[in-house]
Amino acid sequence: MLHQVKFAIRVFLKDKFFSTLNILGLALGIAVSIILLLILQNDLNYDKYHVKHKQIYRLSGHMWATGVDATFPRAARELGRVLKEEFPEVLDVVRTNHWGRTLIHYKGIDGTEHSLYEEE
Repeated sequence: MLHQVKFAIRVFLKDKFFSTLNILGLALGIAVSIILLLILQNDLNYDKYHVKHKQIYRLSGHMWATGVDATFPRAARELGRVLKEEFPEVLDVVRTNHWGRTLIHYKGIDGTEHSLYEEE
């Protein structure tokens, strides 16, 4: 074991640049792997705290505009009602909204108009 440590130190001192590059590459690879593992674990455990988590589905919409391809957690307003009426497997429907910043226009008591962004 002692000979292996001495050999590693000699190699590191002989070629500092490539040794440092290899160590940084290994550290970066381990860090990225841990981050990807945490993201995957979060995605696989989504809504698992519900008792009937296997019966929960989320509908999303797909949009392609001005060269941007995006998926949003939104669907048509009446889709939930139609799904519940047409498919007996659908027990219940919940709609949520997340607008981010919303521009609010209102008139004050004195009649002046005001505008502000409401943050969530």
